[in-house]
Parts: sequence; C-alpha cells; structure tokens
Amino acid sequence: RRWHVRLDQLCTAWSSHVIAVSNETADHLVRVEGAPSAKVTAIHNGIDFERVRASGPDARQRIRREMGIGDVFTFLIAGRLHPEKGYEHLFEATRSLKSRDARPFIVLVAGDGPFLNEYQAKVESLGVADRVRFLGFRNDLPDLMSASDLFVLPSVAEAFGLVLAEALYLGLPILSTRVGGIPEVVDDGVDGRL
Repeated sequence: RRWHVRLDQLCTAWSSHVIAVSNETADHLVRVEGAPSAKVTAIHNGIDFERVRASGPDARQRIRREMGIGDVFTFLIAGRLHPEKGYEHLFEATRSLKSRDARPFIVLVAGDGPFLNEYQAKVESLGVADRVRFLGFRNDLPDLMSASDLFVLPSVAEAFGLVLAEALYLGLPILSTRVGGIPEVVDDGVDGRL
C-alpha cells in the first residue's frame, strides 16, 4: 500500500541501518521503496527452540484423540485470519480435493482474526464445513504441528514465514506458495512443495 511504503521510507530515512527478515524483503526495500542498498541487511528470523517443541512424546496421539481425528490425514494452517494468508485459496483447494478424492482428511485452522465469520460462511458455502475445523487462537501450536501430517501456508504475501521454520524444525512437511521470503525457508522438493 502506498501509505505503508511512505511510512517505510520515512523510517528508513531516520534510521542508520535497516534489518530485513529475508532477502526478498531487503530487495523490496531497495527496489520498491528506494532504500540505499548499503543501508539494508537481511537477517533471517530465528526460532526459540525451547518454545517450539511438543509437550511430550505422546502429543500427537493425545491431540488426535482430543480432537477425535484418529488416523485421518490432517492439514494444519496457523496464522491470523486475514486474506493475505490465502485462506480463500485453501478453502477452494479443500473443495477441489474433497470432490476428487474420497479419502477422509481434515484441515485444522489455528488462529483468530477479523475474518473468522466470513471464513466460516465461506467453508459452509463451499460445502467443506465437514472438512475444515476452526480452532481459534492456540497456545499449543507445537503439539498441533506434531499431530498434523502436512503444514499448509497459501499466503499471497509473506515477508518470511516464521511459522514455516517452526514446522520444519518439528519435522512437518510443508505445502506453501512461492511468495516473499517463503522460498528462503522451504527448499522446494526437499522439505516441502512450493
């Protein structure tokens, strides 16, 4: 957005140096926002290994039992409920997958935001309310990741994708879009598909 670019330009002008969370973001600052390249450094986000771990070796079985999902293939997306995260694309893909494949699966949506009611209505209208479960904000994301089979992030814009680094750390394969800094986190064909 124009106002966001102007705000970034003002902050960059007042700063002695700017740290970007990805090479893609650093390039954007220089190419689009006109920051001097010598003033911008990319440093990837790190994760707190103490915070990003399952609560115990039984986390997968416990979460699956609590949610009543048994052995059903489980997709997980975690993030604020906002169009930038690509939820509408995920819901359309859920409808497509449901119509093409009779095998059971569930999409767990961990997060909250102003678009919750709109997204709930969307999954109803697409006929996939039986396949999408809105969990709200969760403090046990590492346990949810351990209980899932695939982490999905269909973002249309993403500076880095910290949640992807967390999922990879926990050994969860990724299905995501090739936007922003995501290709700097996910090695396509190795630990996920972009």
